[in-house]
Amino acid sequence: ERAGTDNGPTDYVVGEVGRENSNWYKVRIPVREFKRRVGNIDNFTSIQSIRMWTTGHAAPVTMRFAELEMVGSQWRTSDPVAQQPVNDDILMRQDSTTNLRVASINNEENPNYKAPAGAIVSRQRTAQGVQQQNREQALLLNANKLGPGQQRGIFKTFQQGLDLLKYSNLRMYTHAHGRSNDPQEKQKIRENLRLFVRLGGDETEDYYEYEQPLKPSDVPGTEGGTPLWYDDFEMNLVLSALSQLKTARSQLGVPLDTTFSSDQIDLPLDAAPEGARLKVRGTPSLNQVNTVVIGVRHAKDPNENPGAPVLRDIEVWVNELRVSGFDNQKGWATTTSANVSLADLADIQGNFQRKTDGFGSLSSTLDERRKNN
Repeated sequence: ERAGTDNGPTDYVVGEVGRENSNWYKVRIPVREFKRRVGNIDNFTSIQSIRMWTTGHAAPVTMRFAELEMVGSQWRTSDPVAQQPVNDDILMRQDSTTNLRVASINNEENPNYKAPAGAIVSRQRTAQGVQQQNREQALLLNANKLGPGQQRGIFKTFQQGLDLLKYSNLRMYTHAHGRSNDPQEKQKIRENLRLFVRLGGDETEDYYEYEQPLKPSDVPGTEGGTPLWYDDFEMNLVLSALSQLKTARSQLGVPLDTTFSSDQIDLPLDAAPEGARLKVRGTPSLNQVNTVVIGVRHAKDPNENPGAPVLRDIEVWVNELRVSGFDNQKGWATTTSANVSLADLADIQGNFQRKTDGFGSLSSTLDERRKNN
């Protein structure tokens, strides 16, 4: 197993680049999970110095440091998602040995990383006026010992909420990292591993969910190997299908506090990979998305499949979660005023105004145009 997930003394080593006797190691240390407190320090708001030392050497060693930087992520692991049953009618199997690591992988620190075809790599101009590409990276989820009926996820909150009503598609590049070129190992991952994305008010009680299978790649660097990013396994969700799913649930009278799936109705998902499905729970709305969850799950029911394998050291990359297909259809507006005088009886004044969806001033942006929810 990889050093980042084996619960051993090298847990903090999350990457390795180089050759024998000249390796560079990428070390990530969670500063809040400290082992010892010295003195009266009680928070991280006034750090003035950093001290590093190593122990346990039998002979003198030379260590070189390429970079030392403080990093963080807006994505956090979700405990409620980990504790939620995959299906409403099965009991969640608690297993403290299942863990999830979230990190990033990029083209500067990992030679095996390649950007997906079509990804937009931003550029910046240096002080000398030279154009250069910025770091291109993806979000990495590493789950270890994921058993049947278990799921792990990360989430990000948006205080102001996201309005997705004017967009037609939600898309994202996906990659399941190959650990072995053995066809049986690949088939095990493809049959049991699922990627899911949730959009809604919270992580577990009010959301739309999209789920799809993943196809693992060959081990990176394999001559003539498969691509890292499969075009036919790119997430491509037509957002209008979510509203159709919620409407069908209402027509069938399904309670709001249960999970309703597209498997229960005839809802085509032509743009999505084969095997994709949708779910809805609560009363989510696409014009007020406060929480986005990305996660992985073991698709097998532990009651129906007691012999289903435990998935070990699963690594999934996701890149460019984005919306596309903005509705830029033009709208119109009209204003009418009338003033009627009835001799000496009365004066009647009236005003009528109407604006249709998509209307805006000449200087307005697409997102500032009128929206009829």
